[in-house]
Order: sequence, then structure tokens, then C-alpha cells
Amino acid sequence: AELTHDPYSLTHWYREVSCWVQGYALNDTQQVVLALQTLSGTARIMMDNIIMGDKNRVTHLPALYDLLKETFQRRDPGPDAWKEFQRARMHPIKEDVVKFLNRLLLLSFVVNMSTDPTCMKISECDIATKLRVGLPYSMSNKI
Repeated sequence: AELTHDPYSLTHWYREVSCWVQGYALNDTQQVVLALQTLSGTARIMMDNIIMGDKNRVTHLPALYDLLKETFQRRDPGPDAWKEFQRARMHPIKEDVVKFLNRLLLLSFVVNMSTDPTCMKISECDIATKLRVGLPYSMSNKI
């Protein structure tokens, strides 16, 4: 995937890729190879060039993620995701409870992957509370 869709796309990519490559790859090198196959456009070209220049620079998936962060993220998206998480409310027209929960989970992953020292971590309890508080009044009363 191209990594320019939204400020959280790189972290979402890492979450998805790290989950499935661990199930299909036997070692770090295979994980990197599988992860590279999911990249396209500028991200793929740059990573291919870096690896061709120095194979030892990308020896495992976290190293690939760090290189992509250095290249494609101007700043850590964690604080923005934290603010968005705090303001999150379910949009009854666009999403149901499951979609709202998925949005909260994705935001929490971005926040928890943040290296910004001002960014607080989000726990399962925080997600449950935000889910309850973020639902429309009529729904939250039924829960």
C-alpha cells in the first residue's frame, strides 16, 4: 500500500503487516520480504534502494518500520491520535457500534506505538470507557 493516505496509515500498515507476517514467515528476513511486498509507489522504491545499498540496514520488521517512519512521517502521529481518541463519538449515520470500536482500537494502536514523551498510553479499560461514553445516549442506556 502507498503510505500517504492519512497521518496514521504507516502505523496501521505496521499493525496489519506485523500480525500476519509472524504467522507466515519463519525468520526475520522472510518477514521483511513479505512486508516489502505490501508496499507500493515511493515507499517500495525507496526501501528497495536502501536494501540494495546496504542489506544490513533492514534486518527485521521493526527496522523497516523505523526507516519508513524516518522517511515518511514528518512528526509522530501519536499526540494527534490521542486528541482524536479523547474527542471520539460514534457517528450513527456512518458507523455502527462495531465500526466505532474498530476506530477506537486503531487510534489506540497509533497512540500506544507513539514515541512522543507527552503521549499517554491507552489501556483496554480506557477503550471500554470511551466506547460507553462515545455511544449515542439512547444506545448507552441500553448497555
